[in-house]
Amino acid sequence: MTPVKCSHITVVIHNSLMERLLDHLNTIGINHLYSLFGRSLLLNEGRGVKSLFFSSDLISESVDVLTFYLPLQYEDLVMKSIIKRCRLDIPGRGSIFSRYVDLHNGNIDELLSSLNTDALPTAEELSDVTLFENLTQILCTMSKGYADELGKVLLHLGVVPTITYATGTGLRDQLGLLRVTIPKDKEFVSIIVGPHEASSIMDKMITWAKLDRPGRGFIWQVPVKKGVVNFKTAQKTIGQAASTEQIIAAIDSLKGDFTWRQGGGVLSESKQRNYYKGTQLIMQVNEGTSLPIIKALMAIGISGATVQPLRTLSPEFGDEHLVVPQEIIRVVVTEDKAKSVLAMAIQQMGAQENSILQNTHIFSLPVIRAFNYINSV
Repeated sequence: MTPVKCSHITVVIHNSLMERLLDHLNTIGINHLYSLFGRSLLLNEGRGVKSLFFSSDLISESVDVLTFYLPLQYEDLVMKSIIKRCRLDIPGRGSIFSRYVDLHNGNIDELLSSLNTDALPTAEELSDVTLFENLTQILCTMSKGYADELGKVLLHLGVVPTITYATGTGLRDQLGLLRVTIPKDKEFVSIIVGPHEASSIMDKMITWAKLDRPGRGFIWQVPVKKGVVNFKTAQKTIGQAASTEQIIAAIDSLKGDFTWRQGGGVLSESKQRNYYKGTQLIMQVNEGTSLPIIKALMAIGISGATVQPLRTLSPEFGDEHLVVPQEIIRVVVTEDKAKSVLAMAIQQMGAQENSILQNTHIFSLPVIRAFNYINSV
């Protein structure tokens, strides 16, 4: 089957705004949705009486990570309509970004054809909404319990992390008795940054999270087409006429990108590390069916896959939006193995006898650079 290129949209939204988002998506006819529970971090910079009630210097807020697919030509209108409806231009409310991916199997026509274009605002009505294009995404899988410390450092650099949960496989399953010292419960950290600072931030994340040691985790970078990013890094006292985040947002809008924020000397030059390019495969399968695929990956020498619980949503059902519990398998492979691993994954999914197999699919996107312990030595 020839892969179909489309836009994969991710919305990271404050939990309190989820109902508004689902209502809007229902109105414009987007009914094939996938959701992960997550959290976003803030630095606690409270003062006075407020500081008595916060023992930690971090505040964790619940977010929903919602994804769906769009034909390329409707990307701008849909994204801008979401920004306007949910006011994602206000710091602290959420982020939205798109990636161009290749859909390889599943009911692709159904995933892409439900959009009600008559309900979309016109380009003129959305002319005051800005989408930024100088973006890239860094993703990191690490043992549970370490994400907050990494997140704290990222927040001090002005980067807001999103954290979700996963189960890891790979090095842990290859080390015999040593596997008991490497927990299978993982935390999945995602950040969106400008491409010019990505290399330095990624290198620092490897150092801070000790990803060059066995069992500590895995990190990689993928391209982002466009989006709007939440950069509210701290909970501060009320009193200023305009917050720092609001001022930065106004300058971003005037400049049209984030490159003006680059400071001198904040990040040092990257170290010489053994990065490699590759392909990220993301397999969305029905709950309980990921194990045969993971075993098949391990059998051909592909390690480091992570599995996350996923919900398929349909806003047309209102509060009863849970349709099919699923799992999402993520794996990054080197360029020379991408085709064979993809073929194996499609074969494994096709071999499963499941009446709702049409809800499962695989998509891929390029990996700009990746790093793990195995490839560092």
